[in-house]
Amino acid sequence: LLYQTKALSANMEPQPPPLRLPPMLDSTNDPSSAGGPPLSRPGSPGQPPELGGAPVAENWCYTQVKVTKFTYMWSINNFSFCREEMGEVLKSSTFSAGPNDKFKWCLRINPKGLDEESKDYLSLYLLLVSCGSKNEVRAKFKFSLLNAKREETKAMESQRAYRFIQGKDWGFKKFIRRDFLMDETNGLLPDDRLTIHCEVSWGLEREIGKW
Repeated sequence: LLYQTKALSANMEPQPPPLRLPPMLDSTNDPSSAGGPPLSRPGSPGQPPELGGAPVAENWCYTQVKVTKFTYMWSINNFSFCREEMGEVLKSSTFSAGPNDKFKWCLRINPKGLDEESKDYLSLYLLLVSCGSKNEVRAKFKFSLLNAKREETKAMESQRAYRFIQGKDWGFKKFIRRDFLMDETNGLLPDDRLTIHCEVSWGLEREIGKW
């Protein structure tokens, strides 16, 4: 399940299977803030060129959403020595899509779960640290772990774009069971190193022009 940090989630099926797609997201701040569609801009009367032979309308609008995609990897060495108790947090460094990107993100984990309900799991979230002059952004994301062969496994992803504002995070309170993660035979902690791979896609409305 996908959550915000203070929200309670519905129970999820325990690990494995190796690939799980959650039915909903969870944010740690405001669970009611689901993303919506981008606003459309009115255009001049006529027909957009892309419509070809479609019927002509007296009024129309055309909205283009620019999508930026990027990836980030976070390795935590000597993971078994993490001293954080239930509810305590580890954060990655801040990252972005590029040096000129004003949207700054970080990953945060609760090595021993966010709360009593998730104490047997590792909780994992994507946090929007800052967003420049923008008030919000809508983003999709995917988390996975790299095994000893550097292959992605235990992937979870959002099923739609979620609304982020500065300081808000969305993620999975029950990302992976701790006993499964710590079991050496599963190969998820080679040399006691946890490696998290994150893919982020965020979109902003962009003007195309007027016809």
